[in-house]
Amino acid sequence: MTYNVLIVGEPDHAGLAAALADLTGLPPAAVDIADEDAEERDWAAPVLVTTAARTGDVREALDIYLAESVTAPSEREAAAWLARALRTPVIYPAEEDLPSAFWVATPTGNRIRARLDGEDGGEPPVVRVGAVEYPVAELPGASVRPLPDVIRTHVMPSPVADRVGEQLGDERLWHAVNRLAAWEALVARLELGWPPDGWYPADFYRGDLETRDRLAVSVAEAPPDARAVLSAALSGIDDAFRRLTHDDGGAALAAALPGDAADAPPDHWWWRHVPRPLPWDRQPGR
Repeated sequence: MTYNVLIVGEPDHAGLAAALADLTGLPPAAVDIADEDAEERDWAAPVLVTTAARTGDVREALDIYLAESVTAPSEREAAAWLARALRTPVIYPAEEDLPSAFWVATPTGNRIRARLDGEDGGEPPVVRVGAVEYPVAELPGASVRPLPDVIRTHVMPSPVADRVGEQLGDERLWHAVNRLAAWEALVARLELGWPPDGWYPADFYRGDLETRDRLAVSVAEAPPDARAVLSAALSGIDDAFRRLTHDDGGAALAAALPGDAADAPPDHWWWRHVPRPLPWDRQPGR
């Protein structure tokens, strides 16, 4: 197991060795800590920590390697442990490969989304935390705002659309199947509680309703046999959407995004439906 973390506070290698020893259940002597340029070190140690200086919003980058013989907690658990033990925020990458996909583990036990602006080519490299979703006292220069990029890239299941695509097997119907998958993905988000972070921006929701508009056109324009297959699949997804939402006449979305729901055609009933509670009310910072 390898952890790649950034330490916000000043380096404390004695404290780091003690924290990793407690984390792994090993004696401190089992933890070898050395600079990235060091050639002489205890390569046989079960815990190898390679350090690299940083400046800007962080002071040190750590590459922590645990041998296979060591019981390794997750990177999330390890970062939280180190943040508490070292009394400083610890930054580690999230699963998504995006600039905004980092977490800050705080000494008080919070886990906060963060966006890193990357490293420059200086020596030592400068690391800036551009934004966090909630205030972090040790990162006063970071703006506090929602970071919705990870929501866009979080892949949701669309088994119905997948089956329809296989059944139709016609590349000319790609747009219809793709829009069906996007609509099904919204329903999956509703059912699963708005992963990955439990909220959803109002403008993303509006975009999903616009996709449903385009899907209606795609289904209507499909050849008769394909139209029957698409319509049957869409009916089931629509039923689930109705079950998970309620008709408020479009009031909630209009309040969040004035003007965006007012001109929907009467038969586009989905524009009048919203979930409760509203997922954008859970937006960080509200």
